[in-house]
Amino acid sequence: MANNVCAIEIILKFILFLCVCIFILDYFCKLEYFSYKKQLPKNIFDQRYSVENFIPHATYDGRKKGYYFSTGFHGTGYYLDELTR
Repeated sequence: MANNVCAIEIILKFILFLCVCIFILDYFCKLEYFSYKKQLPKNIFDQRYSVENFIPHATYDGRKKGYYFSTGFHGTGYYLDELTR
């Protein structure tokens, strides 16, 4: 009987220890210093090969592959042509 109580006490202490560890990790992950989500892009591949949706340009400077020249929401310049994407 004493061995069962000792085993149950060890298990409960271990569960309590895990809960405290999870709480501490959760706390530190919410701090700005440990926040890795703001430092890294969602997908590194997308950031390296991303395409600009708009390239500001005052005058038409010839064709640019995948863009059309227009005056729109962002102003005058080259807008990404979604159809060629």
